[in-house]
Amino acid sequence: MTLSYREKQKQQLKQHIFDTALPLFREHGFDNTSVAQITQACGIAKGTFFNHYAVKEALLDKFMKDVTKAGLDKTQQNPSDSAQQNVLNLMLNLFAAANVDSQIFRYSCELALHNPSLKSTDQALDRQLMAFMQQVMTQGVENGEISAKAPLDVLMPLLLGSLTMTAQEWAHSKGKGEGYDFVYEITRRINFLFLAATK
Repeated sequence: MTLSYREKQKQQLKQHIFDTALPLFREHGFDNTSVAQITQACGIAKGTFFNHYAVKEALLDKFMKDVTKAGLDKTQQNPSDSAQQNVLNLMLNLFAAANVDSQIFRYSCELALHNPSLKSTDQALDRQLMAFMQQVMTQGVENGEISAKAPLDVLMPLLLGSLTMTAQEWAHSKGKGEGYDFVYEITRRINFLFLAATK
């Protein structure tokens, strides 16, 4: 579908606001950056900001949506024959995409615990991730990698929960992620859960 010139302009402005806000969050912190600072840096009116983002937290919503899309796209572009490896690759690709901007990722993790807007976004993104896992886990059952008796309806939320828990541990670890080995922790947890699925 071809976008009209006006729609392209709207998308470009929305992206410009996002690209302008992130450095301000890094410099001043999310809580200490006001919408007024963002609009001043963008050279737009406050009303224009709210035409594109209902609240300041919506900028972090967009960040997490972009991360999820990047992680899913990379995993789907380089599929493995193994369901376990596909799930692990998804987790690692999501973290790699998020960790490109670790400070913004940390803000997103911290706010997701108590912000209704981010919780809603998290739930929507979780559904996307669950749909992908459903596909690869079903293939794993069909090719004999995963036991036909494995309770996938229990296992998949546990896999997703492992990702959430590991991300939160990373975000809240001493030194704000420094010294916390996300790759080791998520790999250990995914491998443990798959042990139960393959017996």
